[in-house]
Amino acid sequence: MDETKEIPHEKAVVLLIFIFAVVYRTLLMQVDPYPPGPDLGMHNSIINSIILKNGSFTWNYYHMGGGSSLTHPGFHIFTSFVIFMTGAPEYLAQSAVAILFSSLIVLCAYLLTKKAWGLPVAALLAAFMGAISRHDLEMLLWGGYPNVITLAIMPLIFYMLLREDTPKSALVAVSSILSGTIFFTHSLSSAVFLCIAISLILCKMLILRKTTEEKMLFLFALSIALGFLVASPFLIEAVPVYFENMSKGMFTGGISESRAATLLTRKVPIEIVLAALIPASSILLFSRKYKGTFFGNASALLVLWILIPAFSTQAFIIGLYTDYYRLLHFLILPVIVFLALFTDHGLKFVAESLGKKIYGVKISSHHIHAILVAAILILMSLNLVPLFAGPAEGFTIANYYDVIEPAEFE
Repeated sequence: MDETKEIPHEKAVVLLIFIFAVVYRTLLMQVDPYPPGPDLGMHNSIINSIILKNGSFTWNYYHMGGGSSLTHPGFHIFTSFVIFMTGAPEYLAQSAVAILFSSLIVLCAYLLTKKAWGLPVAALLAAFMGAISRHDLEMLLWGGYPNVITLAIMPLIFYMLLREDTPKSALVAVSSILSGTIFFTHSLSSAVFLCIAISLILCKMLILRKTTEEKMLFLFALSIALGFLVASPFLIEAVPVYFENMSKGMFTGGISESRAATLLTRKVPIEIVLAALIPASSILLFSRKYKGTFFGNASALLVLWILIPAFSTQAFIIGLYTDYYRLLHFLILPVIVFLALFTDHGLKFVAESLGKKIYGVKISSHHIHAILVAAILILMSLNLVPLFAGPAEGFTIANYYDVIEPAEFE
């Protein structure tokens, strides 16, 4: 197969995978309509503050009689528009928005893989892996809706950066709006995105020294700066409050008991962090094979996208405390891109080897490759790979998070 061309009906296949992702997530949400924890109610109170009270971005009128709020309102503003346009109940609108953006991650995985490597089968594999990604499904089912939004937006920004044919004005305009949306929507996502973006810019300019790319990197940096401007209505009010809370131990753990509890329950084993070196180093080798250089745009981006969240889980070393497992969600998509690339490359090698060894029977290596790809998809759907959750495992997860049963209160 010519790696530079689309496979037959490729766009139709992508659309079918996307539709499957939407239907799959919708059915899972029917099992778990009210995620555990207080987040759903908190989101609803902020939405009502926006709709009914014309409230400020840092004030929740419905939180114990009213109080300050540092919850980034991007998800709530978008959901408010959905409610205005459709009249849907608040909880239904929240679920619908989360399902939509969680499913869009499928298209992001496809577009990013196709643009980075130009391999259509790898791109389709990435889309399917995104559709049954266990971590993305779990985030949806336990109610991490704002984080779901940013996990879909972040790869779109990086996709725009990889599109060398993108008009510069479009790059700045779209990336600015998307960057501002991240800053408006989720604090941890904002921090991770900035770390990856700034590291990429410095890496390309100071280490790789590709002068021909300096203008594109400057425009990318400009779009991030403009993103702050887009989110300024919220940031102007929130940043002073953040600094005040930081002085009281917001990110440094506060009292020693709080730090100890965080490390006891949310510390990520160093083995997982070191395991991230495997896909990161392998991507450099794939870049050398498919792009002719170890440090191309795509490889540098994906390596940083994996390593920064992975090593950030050890931030307690420098005195920063958070839910470290949340950081692992940010490296799932680049790992999926790697797994899709690795699977496609490996299956091509096996198909070509089998095609040479089967004498007397004319079997195209392309046909063998297609059969092997289908077999891999079936294996992933049967939950034989821990990173993915086919329908059987997906409904098991949904039942696990559906912790509130009417029978328990009878």
